[in-house]
Amino acid sequence: MNTTLRSFAVIGLVAATVMGGVTIAPSASAADSGLHYVNRTTANGLGSNWVEAVFVDGSKVYAATGPAGFSSPTGGGLSISTDGGAHFTNKTTDNGLGSNDVRGVFAVGNTIYAATYPVGFPGTGGGLSISTDGGNTWTNKTVTDGLGSNFVTSVYVVAGTPNTIYVGTNLNNYTTHDGGLSISTDGGVTWTTKKSGPAADDLCSTVDPSNPGAPNYSCNIVNAVYVNGSNIYLGTGRGLVYSNDGGSTFSNVSSGLGTQTVNGVSKSGSNVYISAHGLNISRDNGATIDSSILFFGENGNGVFSTGSNVYFASWDGLDISTDNAATFVTDTTANGLGGDYIYGIFVSAGVIYAGTRGGLSISTGLDSGGGGGGGGDSSSSETTTPTPTPTPVVVIPVVTAIPPGTNANIPASGLTPGSSVLLVDGTASTLTIKPNQPVAPKSLVATGDGFTMELEGLRSNGQPLGLTNDAALRLERGSTAHVSGRGFAANSDVQVHLYSTDRFLGTVRTDASGAFDGNVPVPADVELGRHTLQADALGSDNKLRSLSLGVVLEAPAKPVRTAKATVSFGALSTVLTPKAKSALKSLAQKTKQTATGGFAVGYVQKDNNDANNASLSKQRAVEIVRYLKANGISAPLSIRGNGALTTKASARIAKVSVSYTG
Repeated sequence: MNTTLRSFAVIGLVAATVMGGVTIAPSASAADSGLHYVNRTTANGLGSNWVEAVFVDGSKVYAATGPAGFSSPTGGGLSISTDGGAHFTNKTTDNGLGSNDVRGVFAVGNTIYAATYPVGFPGTGGGLSISTDGGNTWTNKTVTDGLGSNFVTSVYVVAGTPNTIYVGTNLNNYTTHDGGLSISTDGGVTWTTKKSGPAADDLCSTVDPSNPGAPNYSCNIVNAVYVNGSNIYLGTGRGLVYSNDGGSTFSNVSSGLGTQTVNGVSKSGSNVYISAHGLNISRDNGATIDSSILFFGENGNGVFSTGSNVYFASWDGLDISTDNAATFVTDTTANGLGGDYIYGIFVSAGVIYAGTRGGLSISTGLDSGGGGGGGGDSSSSETTTPTPTPTPVVVIPVVTAIPPGTNANIPASGLTPGSSVLLVDGTASTLTIKPNQPVAPKSLVATGDGFTMELEGLRSNGQPLGLTNDAALRLERGSTAHVSGRGFAANSDVQVHLYSTDRFLGTVRTDASGAFDGNVPVPADVELGRHTLQADALGSDNKLRSLSLGVVLEAPAKPVRTAKATVSFGALSTVLTPKAKSALKSLAQKTKQTATGGFAVGYVQKDNNDANNASLSKQRAVEIVRYLKANGISAPLSIRGNGALTTKASARIAKVSVSYTG
């Protein structure tokens, strides 16, 4: 491998260098999309302006940056934004990263995985860096932990308990033939690595014509990883390698590619998009590759697809299709991109995030038009033919909420508690919704049109709130709601809103199998009472499922506390002393507004005559309860006489306990 090349992808890739003989389709690139971009740089907190990969989860944006230049030893790191990309904080080796050359990133909740690459030659550092606290601290996995090599190019994670991690590593040692695909099914504790070789489960057991009888070790150059259910797709130095049995066996496909080196892979439906020297497409889940290549003149770094939208990150701009790669438009620095050399691409909620050599570029919508040009000789008689204005291409949002009143099936006043509506692309559809269990239900399970979704309200301590008597979901102000489901589009956003007024609660991302599981916060300032909770997500057929429920929002339950007192009596007496009255009055003032119940237990001193022990001890409890009632406690208080306690005078007492909220 040429050691002067960097590797780039949607999640870490290697630049294409070898071309193959194929039938070439003409470039479909034409006008730009009409979109405009804002660009984030080191001035906004990025580690460097070389943004090699991007990952987005709701308002969290992760930018993998590297030293700004092939020979630059400084800069780079993993830059993290929690406000949609407006501002970033940068994590480096000082925080525990394996190196500051970060080639890929993936996040599941607060757990972040950073693919790092050794810096310099022969290279120091590298490995897979893992943070379980949102990026504050890191642990690093290397070859000593079982990785194929420390040259980590890419990472893909399937959420679970624990997470399953797929790591692409690069061939570095041509004696031991390291590299390959490293897999952990226990959250990164242990690893197995698939490499090129003669075994049936190796990545690539085909014979290299230049070295008869030997495996093609170029398959150990794993530049990109994409997982879709039991299907694993790898971009390697020997073409596309894929498994349809969860990684037990692999197949190698290189015929039809523009080059043997594949830098990025993405899948939508049965279409597999392959970034190499040009954009290649397999329309049968990767089994064969269409010999027609789009953008043959453009080296490709990465590719991203969702539904019918395809985004090709090339050396010459960002190519966008909204019709399954039938036609494309191209965005460049003229649209506001930080550079025409695009490393990685990610799309979330209809927003494009492009990693370039000039920063992280984020789409802001269609150009507003106008903008004047300047200068020139006003007396010139020459007439310039105006450039036609292209028809803007609008990127289809991943999901769009349907507020009450904007659809005839959801009244403007919202849904009544316990009622529900399912819309598929805005049209009412059959929905089955029921409690998760017949006794003491904790959640609601919704099933309809190819999907299942479960929704649950949680207390601040994480315990379920359960349902109302009307089988309506209960939510607690200032706490969270738990949402999970399956049967949705892979790697897409599930957005959750709360109405009367629109309150966006958060986004949960589906995994490669179309399943999701996560919590969203319930604001502390939302009005108590009835509301409509709505979850919006793309189904596996790319149609929008919008599930609305009538819910009840409650105030946080106050903790139950206990106030206690012990009072003393005189010999054979049931009269409360001034000291006893003072203690009981203080207890009553503290608890009477929120008292929920309590008890008083009386005792007597043991002596030779036990005939009145029961009656005297009970009467002492009676006097205490009478006094507490007179001082404002209306909650039920039980009375009990427990007779003789000890032979000491200190046994002439009664104990009081009152429960209250506060």
